[in-house]
Amino acid sequence: MASRRKGGKHGTRREVRIPFSEACHDGRATEDIRLAMRRILAAAALCALPILTAAPATAQRAGSYTVQGTGPDGSDPYSGTLELIATGPQTWRVVWRIAGESINGIGVSNGRTLSTGYRHGGEVGSALYEVQPNGVLEGIWTSGREGGLGRERLTPRGGAGK
Repeated sequence: MASRRKGGKHGTRREVRIPFSEACHDGRATEDIRLAMRRILAAAALCALPILTAAPATAQRAGSYTVQGTGPDGSDPYSGTLELIATGPQTWRVVWRIAGESINGIGVSNGRTLSTGYRHGGEVGSALYEVQPNGVLEGIWTSGREGGLGRERLTPRGGAGK
């Protein structure tokens, strides 16, 4: 039911209930509904704009990366390469090549985060990377029983991340 106000006796106003179908045929009520729908659609479009215009996460791009890192507590700097090979929409095979040695692992990405696990020298380890706006992945890693956190930077090869 919709309602309309009508003038009553002695200038007083009273509310009259009318079926909604009749209200929609009234020019003013129809225009009010159209205006409300436009406002709802405009608000929805403004809310969706950041989602629709966001750049895809670079972590979800397969390819070669340059690796630069340090061991736990900033010790033992190292460099090498990394290959990120898609095995599914958000899953990866990861191959590090550091000091002439290959280290194989797997990964999963979610938005702007890439998490990996690997086995190296009989020890297991994991790394967690965050994609930066320039496409570089900044991460931390740990392995072995002693733990500690190392740091690693993955720069896409071919010009990104400068």
